[in-house]
Amino acid sequence: MEKLKKIIIVPPDPIIEKEPSQPVAAFFARSAKYFKRRLWQDTSVYDGELQFYADMPAFLGESNVYVFGKYLPHFYSPKVPAGCAYPSCHGIPRSTYVPEKELEGVIKEADAVLISTRSSKKRRELAGQLAKKNGIPVAMIDFKDHYSVFAGQAADEEICRGFKRGNDYDLYFKKDLPLGRRSDVVLPLAPVPVRPESYRFNVLSKDVDIFYSGKIRQKGTGDRGDIVDLVKNQFPSSVVFEHVDHHTFLSLRSYLDNLSRAKIALSPSGVVWDSFRHCEVGLAPQALLLAPKPYMEVVGPFLEDGVNAVLYETEFRDGKYHLINSNELIEKIKYYLSNDDKRVRIANNWAGNVKAGHTGVARSRYIAESIDKIL
Repeated sequence: MEKLKKIIIVPPDPIIEKEPSQPVAAFFARSAKYFKRRLWQDTSVYDGELQFYADMPAFLGESNVYVFGKYLPHFYSPKVPAGCAYPSCHGIPRSTYVPEKELEGVIKEADAVLISTRSSKKRRELAGQLAKKNGIPVAMIDFKDHYSVFAGQAADEEICRGFKRGNDYDLYFKKDLPLGRRSDVVLPLAPVPVRPESYRFNVLSKDVDIFYSGKIRQKGTGDRGDIVDLVKNQFPSSVVFEHVDHHTFLSLRSYLDNLSRAKIALSPSGVVWDSFRHCEVGLAPQALLLAPKPYMEVVGPFLEDGVNAVLYETEFRDGKYHLINSNELIEKIKYYLSNDDKRVRIANNWAGNVKAGHTGVARSRYIAESIDKIL
């Protein structure tokens, strides 16, 4: 980075502390949270948006990354709880907290502001207005699933959720950006990056053909149900867990061990194409990624069928993306299950791509460098 030295981040409300301003009341609020976690174990809040920019202090420095709002404390802990489904949210580097009364002074020293579209209207508008008053560029980050933008040719205003260039933002980062809609000011974010050090895999025998674990979804894409049914019906040596909600998720250890045992790891669409699994699979030892071909703009290194993954085709019909060419896919999967050398080589290619370009540090740097270009 040549120009971006200091940045202010306005994160979404779900991942910041909400405590009374009075010290005594704050003490009791923290105590209540502590005992609640002890009684009900994994009650911690997780939010994947954190994985896109929380690592900026790793290269800008703790004193140069200000956060308008305190992150929840468990995000800083490198220890991942046994029941945690989002390991990459743990172990973020420290940044500098800026309270509201100091925000104006800090903004005058900052080079840019990064605002979540999911931050409260009050915090979002306050930071945006102060930035505009001081001639500081504003970037917005839109992490929330936005399936409706894939149903036809969405207007620019819908893609940016009604926020307007020049008034609300100078640069807009969007996770769910339809193909062909990338521009100089609207940039993609997907796939969700990972924190490699949060994953501890055991090296186990490859005795499972295909592994999948995920929620049964009634909304969003259709290819998840299509491909899960195909795997269950066509590949009996597979392990498939379908869950109703988070309470029936596998433990982290069980999830990682099943990935280690799998020759192929299935990562279908979630509510949208993007999924936490896409890059997680790249961390598992010699597990070949099976995923839908991206139907949205993504950040490189890019997925390529037969190069670093097995990708299946989808088509949009009846308001959802569905699997097509299933017979062709079945033959492709059988081919890789019977050719270990090719399967391992392709899996290792994705592993290298993930560690090089789809980590929290890499995505934070991508955002910072994109902002640097408009300064």
